[in-house]
Amino acid sequence: MKKSILNSSIKIVVLSTIVTSAYNQSIEDHQSKNNMNFRSIVENASRSQQVVWVEDFTGLN
Repeated sequence: MKKSILNSSIKIVVLSTIVTSAYNQSIEDHQSKNNMNFRSIVENASRSQQVVWVEDFTGLN
């Protein structure tokens, strides 16, 4: 009985670790694409001598 509970617990921990790590990677990929798009927009605006205003709302210094 105890072995069955232990095996089930280990399976749950391993499965949840795999799922959360996969989800985290998809978030990082999405943020990376957004950052590259934003960088491209700012660079293009700068090359065409347009004024670019950027505000940071992350709360970081």
